[in-house]
Amino acid sequence: FYSVGIDSVVVDNGVVSLCEMPVIDSVTSTETTATVFFSSSLSDYEVAIVQGEWNGSVTGTPITATHYTFTGLTAATPYTVGVRAMCEDDVASEWATWSVTTAEHPCLMPTNVELVSNTLTSAVIDWTPAEAENDTWAIKITGAGFKLLDTITTHPYTVNGLTANTDYSVQVMTIC
Repeated sequence: FYSVGIDSVVVDNGVVSLCEMPVIDSVTSTETTATVFFSSSLSDYEVAIVQGEWNGSVTGTPITATHYTFTGLTAATPYTVGVRAMCEDDVASEWATWSVTTAEHPCLMPTNVELVSNTLTSAVIDWTPAEAENDTWAIKITGAGFKLLDTITTHPYTVNGLTANTDYSVQVMTIC
């Protein structure tokens, strides 16, 4: 027993033409791309992507492969991908759709946290931001009854009020 979905039917001079809708097998995504993989016995297709919900009135991009990668997307954003077959006489199947959300941009931590200089009661701490656009950090400094937690927008950072001959722990993390 086989089940066949017929999406578009054209009758021309008594001849019936069917245009079978492709089957989307999967959609993978990164922060800025979405790749659709689909199955079909046909050879001409249109693909489209919309942000949010599918509205049906879209213009597709013609392709002949059974996969396509959309680029230039926004991270952590929901999209709907559509694929349809293009048959003879400008007949198109219905759109097969699949919802996908692009990956979030990872919040990478700074590297090379180091003590640049110090006195008996202060220290200058610096680090390398993970990405050029990182401009806000949380810094935590603890040791021997001393605790500092601060949100900062510049580096290096100078901490005052330290006690001589005391070990301190420093943690810096990016605020995304």
